[in-house]
Amino acid sequence: MAVSFRLKKRNVLPNWRNFNLTVKQAEYESCPNNIFGTNILKLSIEDYIEAWKANNSVYIASDMLSAAFVNGFCDDENVKEAAKYIIKNKNFVPTSSYKMAMIILKDKSDALEKEQMNNNGLTIGENINIFINNCKNSIRTYPYNPVKYVDLSRAYSIIGKEDKAKKYMQIALSLSPNNRFIMRSASRLFAHYDMVNYIHKIISNSDIVKTDPWVMATEIALSTLLNKTSALIKLGYYIINSNNYNAYNLSELSASIGTVELLNGKYNKAKKTIKKALISPNDNSLAQIEWINTNYHLLPAFDPDNYLIKYNYEAKTVHCYSNEKYKEALEYSIKWFEDLPFSVSPILFGQFIAYYYLNDRVKAIELLKMGLKAHPRDASIHNNIAYYLSINNQISEAENYLKNVDKYCEISQHNAICLKATRGLIAFRKNLIDVGKKNYEESIEEAKKDNDVELIWLARLNYARELILSKSESFEKIAKILDVPNNTTYRYINNLKKEVLGLYKRTYNY
Repeated sequence: MAVSFRLKKRNVLPNWRNFNLTVKQAEYESCPNNIFGTNILKLSIEDYIEAWKANNSVYIASDMLSAAFVNGFCDDENVKEAAKYIIKNKNFVPTSSYKMAMIILKDKSDALEKEQMNNNGLTIGENINIFINNCKNSIRTYPYNPVKYVDLSRAYSIIGKEDKAKKYMQIALSLSPNNRFIMRSASRLFAHYDMVNYIHKIISNSDIVKTDPWVMATEIALSTLLNKTSALIKLGYYIINSNNYNAYNLSELSASIGTVELLNGKYNKAKKTIKKALISPNDNSLAQIEWINTNYHLLPAFDPDNYLIKYNYEAKTVHCYSNEKYKEALEYSIKWFEDLPFSVSPILFGQFIAYYYLNDRVKAIELLKMGLKAHPRDASIHNNIAYYLSINNQISEAENYLKNVDKYCEISQHNAICLKATRGLIAFRKNLIDVGKKNYEESIEEAKKDNDVELIWLARLNYARELILSKSESFEKIAKILDVPNNTTYRYINNLKKEVLGLYKRTYNY
């Protein structure tokens, strides 16, 4: 049976985009001067300056600005000249380079807000290999620019190259260990690869974690993932109430602390702090608050569309799903995946909506296959593709995906139960009725041991459907298996119960 999507516990881990888009999201603006941190190496931008003097071009100017921006050389006169050159030639440069130039020159004109933001540079349809080659070429010319290593790491994570993704991120950290962009990107990458302890130690020992609200929010989120209470909560409250930062720069910190208070059962403190996160949220803090409202109903209902935030697709997906706008929810889940293709959640959520609420197995399979690029070892993805293919009676292809699970995937108990039921489905469709019964009955018993009512009901309904289609069991036994409540808290199970019950009545003229 398909692994269902659960709105699991969420933390305010950074949404990782490439450097250009991060700049456009204003994460570097309106904060104290020390946000760039310090480097172990005394890096220089002399190579960039020499190249710039030899050849004034938008390509060289853009590269020099990103290096200067990260390494703290924004006041260099050559950098300012390059920034002016970028602004003069704004029609020939990416929006991100133009905005970076404006920030360096401390120009906050409204023209920035009128610029159209591009997508994050690594959408499903783009050839990521070209992007990777461009990053490598830039690194060969400028080997001490940590930004290129981070973007290269992100590209490799999108196509499932875990070792290379970690390697290049570690190089970036060694070059610029106290830089906000580097640390926040690294936290998302290493959390993605279950190395939370590793990155938490780096973040918590950084020079700016106690002064930079963005980095502090990340440390608190990582601590929560480790089931620890961050030592920075008290300091975080001080920063939130200090009036030294604008509301946008405090949004993730407020959401992180509010989440901790909520999980500790301190609802009044959580509500007060989370309200502050809503004053001027970014896409990440807004998604966190949408998750909190969906699960805890802590605040009055709100609509993410009322906030002028670009790329807030996660919040919109959850909001539309909660309000039973399934077509819109699916569309937003696809945009969410295109924006953050290394994340498995938009894929699993989107395919779940497509199959259970829109009856679109083709779209569900399409989404899952796209997700395999970044998550080739995800057992849920392989299982669900096999399940949907089996429902379509594409048994041979389905079995190939299950073989991949056995070869490459780590399997949780939840996934193991679903995989056993999927094997039961395949056995039924191959007319191996006794094998199918055995697999389904074992999956139901294992779900009972885990006290997972949702899985028990799901397995029983799938089992009943196959018994009905095979006409291999008595009317009475099927009726007993179908004894699932009509109005559970799971809408998709209620829908499946109606579907299987309709099949039962038609088959047995009941």
